[in-house]
Amino acid sequence: MRICVFGAGAIGGLIAGRLAIAGEDVTVIGRGPQLGAIKAKGIELRWQDGRVETARVKAVETAPLAGAQDLVVLAVKAHSLERAAADAAALLGPKTMVMTLQNGMPWWYFQKHGGALDGTRLMSLDPSGVLTSTFHANRIIGCAVFVAADVPEPGVVRHIGSNRLPMGEIDGTLSDRVRAVEASFVEAGLQASAVSDIRTEIWWKALGNLAVNPISAISNATRSRSCAFPKRAPSCSR
Repeated sequence: MRICVFGAGAIGGLIAGRLAIAGEDVTVIGRGPQLGAIKAKGIELRWQDGRVETARVKAVETAPLAGAQDLVVLAVKAHSLERAAADAAALLGPKTMVMTLQNGMPWWYFQKHGGALDGTRLMSLDPSGVLTSTFHANRIIGCAVFVAADVPEPGVVRHIGSNRLPMGEIDGTLSDRVRAVEASFVEAGLQASAVSDIRTEIWWKALGNLAVNPISAISNATRSRSCAFPKRAPSCSR
């Protein structure tokens, strides 16, 4: 497949790097120092177990430079989706799939839902309608990201923990195309799995964030620091 990863940060960089190492035709769309570093020396992947790999990928700043793709992996933050949509039309051929990696409720949640709210556009997530109109529901493959990674310096992605990427059709079917994407990701060493209820996986990720993120906000500590905090016996005073 021709695969474009739109967003070359921690998660996008890790996925693009592994797919490229596995032999897929991968292009990343990025910006700033990260894009410059990837163009110059590729993506350096530093794994939790100490392994270091370097992936050479095509890196561009705008979608027209990448051309039509078989799979577009939307790896930008949710607040950047509208800007990405304005540029992404050049990536979309008649059968291009679009995989979404954003945390939280996706704008397509009620597309092909089948319930009483089937087809409802979530105004808070897609107020202008540009996401719904650019990325038709027939293109969408949902994905919940259970991967921890960061970018310690431009061109470098550091894997911190977990590697699970459940993915699925938004109508609940286990289609041939989602099986093909799953196979490509698994071949790349990613813990991908095709599921029949991707919305449940998205809710599991949201519940995890609800439990952990407030602690990080209150303590001004990363998740890894919070989890490593030593246990202390409870105490009380009169």
